[in-house]
Amino acid sequence: MMMMMMMMTMMMMRMMMMMMMMMMMMMMMMIMIQMIMMMMMIMRIQMMMMMMMMMMMMMIDDDDDDDDDGGGGEDDDDDDDYDDDDDCHKHQK
Repeated sequence: MMMMMMMMTMMMMRMMMMMMMMMMMMMMMMIMIQMIMMMMMIMRIQMMMMMMMMMMMMMIDDDDDDDDDGGGGEDDDDDDDYDDDDDCHKHQK
């Protein structure tokens, strides 16, 4: 019986810790949102610029990923061009 009680208390403690962590996270998020709102009120243009920069960075990252995948396609196109060049040479001969 004592072991059961100990286990229950431990579980409760863990739950409390998790709840505290969640509350802290929520508080941090709220503070961050408030800070962002204040920043927007103070300097909307700069915030817009920052958002644009962030968007650009995200877009660039995505494009890089796509380029890695599309590199093969581009190489294939180059190969096709080489084939065309070979054909031209053949015709010239």
